[in-house]
Amino acid sequence: LCENNIVLCKSAAEKIDELKDNNMSCQKELLEAQKDQINSVQKTVKTELKTWSDVVKKNCNQNQTTQVNATKKSVKEVIKKVNEEDRRACNVMVYGVEEGAEDEKADGIGDLMGQLSNSMDCAVIGSSSVDIYRIGKKEPGKTRPIRWEFKSRGDAQFLLHHARKLKNTEQFSKVYLAPDRTKEQRLAHNKLVNKMKELMATDSGKHFYIRNKEICSYDK
Repeated sequence: LCENNIVLCKSAAEKIDELKDNNMSCQKELLEAQKDQINSVQKTVKTELKTWSDVVKKNCNQNQTTQVNATKKSVKEVIKKVNEEDRRACNVMVYGVEEGAEDEKADGIGDLMGQLSNSMDCAVIGSSSVDIYRIGKKEPGKTRPIRWEFKSRGDAQFLLHHARKLKNTEQFSKVYLAPDRTKEQRLAHNKLVNKMKELMATDSGKHFYIRNKEICSYDK
């Protein structure tokens, strides 16, 4: 009986040792699996973060490029606008000169504008004239305006300053002069004209006029 107990004890001890080994092996496998899972998660997180960082960086670069391009475009548009306004400032638009035989002659319009400037006591302005021509497509029953180009804006302003004298002439009483405005300038000027008409309708005791892009007035 004693020997049998000893055998059983040894067998039980061996079984316990086997179970311990199996348990340790399982724990080791579990730890390895957990470690692999953690490494996988870390790798995935790093990959996603890198991808997100690349996306953000790309978007930032695209936004910066877009802003730079937009700025360059705006600067070019401003420069183009300023150049056009400076160029037009040297011109005078002449309205109300009926088209006739003078238009068929080589210097017909030029000679006519010479007569116009003489009627305003501005004969000296003829020497600074660069070009004179009608603008727009010729149509029956329509009188095209004349663009008169000068060497400087001072010459153009000098002629415009004396434009009021045309009313007192027989030949050019229905002719009027105006600056050569851009589309934006024409829209802004039309708004001023409409506003001035409203003021004239409500106050008949004043004379209204536009100067330096502002409505001015004085008592009649």
